[in-house]
Amino acid sequence: AFYGVKKQSSNKCGFVQGDCVYDALPSLTICRNDGASCYMSYPTQRRLAQCSDNYADYLHVTYQCIPSRPVGTSPPITMYDICDTNTVIANVNGVVTSPNFPTYKQTNTECKRSLVGMTDRVLKIWINEMAVSSDGVRSLSEESDKPDLVIYRNHDTKDLNNFEKLNPSIRDVCIKDYLIINAPHVAYIYCGTRKFAMAPICADNIDIQYKTTSAPNVVYKGFKLYFEWVHKPVNILCDNTPLPSTTTPIDEVIPSWAQNLQPSPILSVQICLGTAHTLRCPRGSDYVLSIVSSSYGVTGTGLCEIPASNHCHQEASLGLTCTHSCFIEYIIPRPLTQCNGQNADYISIDYQCVPTRLPNYENPIDICASTTTDTITMNSGMMISPQYPKLGTAQICSKKIETLPNKLWMV
Repeated sequence: AFYGVKKQSSNKCGFVQGDCVYDALPSLTICRNDGASCYMSYPTQRRLAQCSDNYADYLHVTYQCIPSRPVGTSPPITMYDICDTNTVIANVNGVVTSPNFPTYKQTNTECKRSLVGMTDRVLKIWINEMAVSSDGVRSLSEESDKPDLVIYRNHDTKDLNNFEKLNPSIRDVCIKDYLIINAPHVAYIYCGTRKFAMAPICADNIDIQYKTTSAPNVVYKGFKLYFEWVHKPVNILCDNTPLPSTTTPIDEVIPSWAQNLQPSPILSVQICLGTAHTLRCPRGSDYVLSIVSSSYGVTGTGLCEIPASNHCHQEASLGLTCTHSCFIEYIIPRPLTQCNGQNADYISIDYQCVPTRLPNYENPIDICASTTTDTITMNSGMMISPQYPKLGTAQICSKKIETLPNKLWMV
């Protein structure tokens, strides 16, 4: 979904090549339930800073109709209760639900089912509806398709449960109530209220894990998802082995900016159709990876070429949650509305590596700490909440930072 400002006022209401557009999916708060229809309107114009502060003329929505239940005497889909048994699910498609959905039921222990596919297909998952507790801690809003937490699978994390026992601090959200889509390269962890379509997963099998311990209330329902193994191009092979170890290689060349614990310049990577790539920052946990921008590109030749200004581009909402690395795959061709329905030949990503600590282990600025003045003059620095990463008692704190008039802040 995207908002659009017409390039020419005389154009009809609807997308025309050259219109200024902006992603609208995060702001849509309707159609969040497991229903066959929903009412959408655009009653109040939306001002778009990205389009010279003009008001959007229209809201463009692309949607799919996804199976939700069996129909007829010989239904083409099967319903699976995730807690009914732990036997694998080998069907080409189906619906997986929590017990008694849409009536909420506590599980207390984790339920787990495996989806087993075929080598010539990849897996697509649609979360038709999800409504469980967010454990009373920070959680992404229901408009987001991003996971609450991503754990990248590698040779250190083959067994996700054992890895979490050894590293308890890694799981600070979705602890008591969660839905996990556990793929060979990455585990996506969700809680709270959601409805979205996941990007295709290139794997022969995945695990679905579910647990709810919170007491029932009027909001909680559990979850319902639809899955389907769809055909992939014959030249694409799925690598089902975990990623290399997260340990920094001994012979890795550390760039000068990383030696001094400075932010990296903006780095770029291109991911061609049918390939996967792992973005990675040096020095392990000393850096976190931040996505600056991402877009799909159509070359016009059907080949994966170096990104150019004459290619047709469309913003890519990849739903990435990165730590010091990110695994990204572009497996199934993506038709682009803003490029006359042509399939994207590549994804272009700009990113930065941002330090998580200061040089020489200097202390960051505590926003609530007592200082002689609340105005701090500096060119760069790091600010934290009290006792980060622990969340203490409620406080209202502020600090003012300032720099020279000829400089701009990047946060």
